[in-house]
Amino acid sequence: MLSKKFTVEKGGRSGFIVHVYKKDGVMEEIKGSPFKTYGEAHLAIDLNPRSRAISRNIDTDKLFKGIYLFTSLLIKK
Repeated sequence: MLSKKFTVEKGGRSGFIVHVYKKDGVMEEIKGSPFKTYGEAHLAIDLNPRSRAISRNIDTDKLFKGIYLFTSLLIKK
């Protein structure tokens, strides 16, 4: 119940903004990023839109599959 309350307070009903970066030598934001929902971001990197990959990895500073970085904020260069 507490997690549901937290999600709603954080704006979960309207979606979360997610920036997706791809490491290809240098870290660059992928085309279409930032995304308004995790589902849109999942589709952009060829994952099932219902995947939990982003929610489990956002703002952890860890690369997903050694390639993608998910953040809620823009990374300044």
